[in-house]
Amino acid sequence: METTSIIRHLLCDERSLEEYTHGRHVSAEEIRRRMFLAERNRNREIPDHYYRLLKEKSFRQLDRVGDILRLGLFRLADEYLEIVGERVHVRQRMQSRWQELLTQLPPLVLLGALLHIRRPLDTASRSAVATYYCRTLAPNARYTALPHPYIKQIRQLVREQQGFCDLHIHLNGTTETDVAWQDFLAHPDRIYHDLTTGLRNEMVREEFESELYPCTPEEFHEQLRWAQVLRAYFYRRLCLTEEATVPSHEESPGGDHPFARLLPTEATSLTAELLMYVMLFTELAHTPDERLAAHFHHYLLLLGRSHRLLTQQAHEAGFEQFQKHTFNGLRWHCERTYFARFRQLRGNDLDHVRFIEGRFAPRDTEAGNGALLHEIFEGWEAVLNESSGRSPQLKLIAHFIKQPDTDSTDIRFERLRRRIWNQGWILARMRDKEMLHTKDIVGVDAAASEFSTPPEVFGPTFRMMRRAGFRNFTYHAGEDFFDPVGGLRAICEAIDFLGLEHGDRIGHAVACGISPARWRQHVGEAIPIRRGEHLDNLVFVYGFIIERKIETMQQLLPFLSDTIQHHNYAIYGRYVSTELLVKAWRLRRYCPILMQARTRAAAQELPTFDPDEWNEIQQLLPDAAIPADEILQQHLRYHDLRYRERYDEIIEVRAGTPEQLTNEELVALQLEVLKYMHEREIVIETLPTSNIRIGYHAGFDSYHLINWLRWKQEGHCIPPIVVGTDDAGIFATNIYNEYANIYCLLTHTHAFSHDDAIEILRQFDRNAEVYGFHDA
Repeated sequence: METTSIIRHLLCDERSLEEYTHGRHVSAEEIRRRMFLAERNRNREIPDHYYRLLKEKSFRQLDRVGDILRLGLFRLADEYLEIVGERVHVRQRMQSRWQELLTQLPPLVLLGALLHIRRPLDTASRSAVATYYCRTLAPNARYTALPHPYIKQIRQLVREQQGFCDLHIHLNGTTETDVAWQDFLAHPDRIYHDLTTGLRNEMVREEFESELYPCTPEEFHEQLRWAQVLRAYFYRRLCLTEEATVPSHEESPGGDHPFARLLPTEATSLTAELLMYVMLFTELAHTPDERLAAHFHHYLLLLGRSHRLLTQQAHEAGFEQFQKHTFNGLRWHCERTYFARFRQLRGNDLDHVRFIEGRFAPRDTEAGNGALLHEIFEGWEAVLNESSGRSPQLKLIAHFIKQPDTDSTDIRFERLRRRIWNQGWILARMRDKEMLHTKDIVGVDAAASEFSTPPEVFGPTFRMMRRAGFRNFTYHAGEDFFDPVGGLRAICEAIDFLGLEHGDRIGHAVACGISPARWRQHVGEAIPIRRGEHLDNLVFVYGFIIERKIETMQQLLPFLSDTIQHHNYAIYGRYVSTELLVKAWRLRRYCPILMQARTRAAAQELPTFDPDEWNEIQQLLPDAAIPADEILQQHLRYHDLRYRERYDEIIEVRAGTPEQLTNEELVALQLEVLKYMHEREIVIETLPTSNIRIGYHAGFDSYHLINWLRWKQEGHCIPPIVVGTDDAGIFATNIYNEYANIYCLLTHTHAFSHDDAIEILRQFDRNAEVYGFHDA
């Protein structure tokens, strides 16, 4: 049971927000009761008397709403944060728990609660505020609100290297909540429009109803306008000599941050918001005004509601929960340009990064790609122009988007195959023409849900782009799965079917690090899975054991073969040798559109025709024009619409049967896949916070990176590892904090020495230099 203050639930209190929305007063006792219930709902197996003591401890001497806001948030902030000089830092021992706290509370309000006591603003005179801005506000919230731990070893590494390399970051989904909130209040009408557009997606409707029910989009829009009104009221109340009137819902204060009027012209709205928090907390300390406290509480609840839609919550496990945040549209407006995002990524001192590989989704036309590249580099060049010294580098990775198969043809994903081929061909043509900024596209990727699209769909396009001159490739694989075997299969398919070479990379690769016991603890002893996917997993394992000569798993082959035959008959209505099924599975690397063409002349009429791909298919299957070969026939059955319903049948696979590998067998398979990656020099991109949120982890304590490090110490072959952030805004992180997360995990959870921990980080940083896609 955690014993940290239950005030961490303060911004998640939907009941109190509903009360304020209907003009009713919320008492301190109601807040205390609701925090108690929120904590209890996290784990109902613990008796109430423990929670009552925790409630008593958390609300000690907090008798008024103003006390709860000011002292309650200060105590919470003081538990996690410290001040070194004028900089707010996360306490080293609290870094992992701080990362969890950020799912409930955006950091800026906690910075304000800490600063108003530890670094108070003595007077609100213009000169005093200007001094306070330079000394305290700007260093802590000029461009980002995320503090990091004060770790001397990491600071030295940053100074030596002039920042870290972030080798896996999506440019969309980068903006922090506290930055996006300023855009929400500046443009509530636009945010409403984007949200209603996003809500056309069923997954977004699930998210909205899960987090905000019974709130409607119209009510959300009105609440943003109400937050505007409250902020204008705070300014009148704190900064003007006239008597501040009770805020009126009919007011239209506009979107400019009123507290920015007190700051130098170069100040950002983020620092203006922090100044507002400090001044509000200070006023509550000097004047026990419960009306002001109520309005401030209301404002924070509105912020908290937006935060839950912008940041993946600790209770939102799996890729689908993450994807809802990417679809909901709430960042579309604030991310219409790139300037603020790049500022944020570089940190308040502009020293966090020396190299960024930003991922973007290519457009369907040259003009669309040209406009997008112009927007990206316009923002980047503006950031570089405002700093001196060594400039960091930005390179781009074009990532194709995985999408569900909606086709009704005898070729799986036919429409998507044609689309990504066209997108890849356009990028190759633009590169060949040496169009502006195309030299900065240094790599190719495919992203989004692995449940939507398998690696095979991207194979022909990746190979075409390699032949066209692209040298660097990476692929999201093994990130989420029904069964770790499926994740391991996705990793191997990505390597083999996409033709990955030395120095190419796999993003996430969670499946080859996650503890099988922990995975089973999460999902139970029986899992639902589609019969065809389960068959493919078993065929992969059978073929991999034979190909890799895994002696410790040879005894499984007869059981695997029997199970494979059973499921193959259930889907395709025939028995064929297991070795033939393995060969047919491996044919998936080739373009099925070309494989079904009867002649070269017919193939040349296809938009996906590639002479090298066609010749390779012909050499492999000289009789491909007449599908008489049983291997080819089995491959074509996989695509045949007649078998799709049986392929997609949902079955239950139970542990302790030949259907599922034991924990020990899974570990053996993981180690062999890692050895295979090591031999091929395929690099792993590990993304700490993203992997914790999406993967089968209760927290950082079980982060699977430790398995790779310990297996390496035991003498197992582990491929090189590099570090990235994934979607920095959705996961409330940055590259500095991801390195800090690893360091604190090693030193505070797994008893690594500080010297050993920093050497591991240095190795990751060196790997980033070696395996970064620096050149096209």
